Amino acid sequence: SGGDLETELDREVKKEDDGSQNAHQLATGTDATSKKRKEKTPAQKAAHARYMKFSRSFERRDCPKEMKRAYSNAHYCKEKLAVLRDAWEQCEGEWKRSALYKRFVEKNTTTQHGARVWLTRSQVARKYESQSMADKICNAKLQDAETKEKNSKEHPGARK
Repeated sequence: SGGDLETELDREVKKEDDGSQNAHQLATGTDATSKKRKEKTPAQKAAHARYMKFSRSFERRDCPKEMKRAYSNAHYCKEKLAVLRDAWEQCEGEWKRSALYKRFVEKNTTTQHGARVWLTRSQVARKYESQSMADKICNAKLQDAETKEKNSKEHPGARK
């Protein structure tokens, strides 16, 4: 989801050095104090061309939707854009080879969404392959009144 991607980018931004220049400043050869536009050196022109290639990579058909979403979330945050740019540089423009992309995909496939599954004591024992473990889990849920109310209910097939 979008929030997961943004959180992941936030973590990456925190890893970055706070004193470093952002990618756009490096690409354009500007800094916060310069107001006049200077002639660009060949190295600055090449860096700018590389930055533009990076930004256009999100418009390509083969750009994964996770990366497009991450770019959309990071669009006005220089630190997040720098993280995305570093990931793009490391994978040489192939987003599906990016460690950041793999982390997004892995996070999405391992995150479970859905309804609560109610298990009987015997089903819990089969799941954990231990009757004693099932007893410990069930007894822990039944001891506290609040937990008992939220995490247990009568079996639908039980007679009243």
